[in-house]
Amino acid sequence: MSHVVVGISHNTAPIQLREQVAFLLDDLSDALQCLSKTTRIREAYILSTCNRTEIYSQIGSPDKLLSWLAQYRDIAYSQLATHAYKYQGTQVFNHMMRVACGLDSMILGEPQVLGQMKEAYLIARKAGTIGQQLQYLIDKVFAFTKTIRSQTPLHAKSISIACTMVGLLKAQLPDFSSKRILLIGTGRTSQLVATHLRQQGATHWLTVSRDAPWVDLPRQWSGELVVSMAMLPMLLPTVDVIISACTVNQPLLTKAMLASVKQAVWIFDLGVPRNVDEQVNDLPTINLYNIDSLQKVVDDGWLIRKKAAEVADQQIIQATLSYQKWQREVANTNMLQALRKTLQIHQQQELAWASRHLAAGESADAVLEQFARRLMNKWLHVPTERLRRAIQEQQDTLLNSACELFDLDR
Repeated sequence: MSHVVVGISHNTAPIQLREQVAFLLDDLSDALQCLSKTTRIREAYILSTCNRTEIYSQIGSPDKLLSWLAQYRDIAYSQLATHAYKYQGTQVFNHMMRVACGLDSMILGEPQVLGQMKEAYLIARKAGTIGQQLQYLIDKVFAFTKTIRSQTPLHAKSISIACTMVGLLKAQLPDFSSKRILLIGTGRTSQLVATHLRQQGATHWLTVSRDAPWVDLPRQWSGELVVSMAMLPMLLPTVDVIISACTVNQPLLTKAMLASVKQAVWIFDLGVPRNVDEQVNDLPTINLYNIDSLQKVVDDGWLIRKKAAEVADQQIIQATLSYQKWQREVANTNMLQALRKTLQIHQQQELAWASRHLAAGESADAVLEQFARRLMNKWLHVPTERLRRAIQEQQDTLLNSACELFDLDR
């Protein structure tokens, strides 16, 4: 049972490349179907988050997966390969465990990635690309991750990107309770941002959504108010802080849209692909931060999470050893089942032969003697051929194993 994974992450690739290969959740199913059809790989799983895009498969060449990704995203293979990582066999389990536990995340120990992994798994399962081998892998990863979460304080002081962003905002604006804050998007990240804003005392903000209607704005903004995306241009001249966390293919905010803004504005772009055109940074009144900027933020719980991560690392090593042991047991069980099935087929064939001859009136003793000889010859044919070859090629290890297996003296 062998697995492979290829991917890029914030540890290996700049945001410009990460956003080029990122997948929207709605696009994952079509991508998986294309991958399966193009490469003839039966089992595949794609994980795409703000900070990573990875393709898992049960077998095959990592280069084939990387080549498909480059072609699918119309990127030069050499450019992608320069920033990609590849793992095979047990390394895949170890890597997937680190991702699931948040040890490979930009924010150490962040718990959101596990939820994203489960979402991607459900999509792949619905698309029909989760087979027995990937199912085994994912089940084991989720089970071990649950154990590590319960046994370490890794997530007790864990922070999300949303929490880090609000912490950075508070560092720039110690008292932002009176500031007007525009929150673009209504997804999970935006909800987390809203929660942290409330906890830090923000009272004047509203949310912009694609699905919301056009409304008349009240003088006092409230976190309960959700307005149409079409109202965005008229809102920009009045805001102090913009937080955007949408999944889009094109930037929502451009340099032209913000060129007339006179007041100082702090913009936090939490999207990948980016929600804000990077040229916005050229404007003198704009302070733009993207996801990579958050790498520089160190929060109060870092040391606690760092120590917990060291404990989790050791537990992942033990989990990997347990997984290896389980893989060997599964492989050996399959081998024994295959051996028993082969012997049963030979047995049934010879019983059928004996029954026919007995029905024809032949001597029972003669039929039984031939039955025993024929069955023994079938069972010993392949082992005998292998042992003769081993003798000729002086394969002492195999010969010694055969003696031990059959309790023979050599």
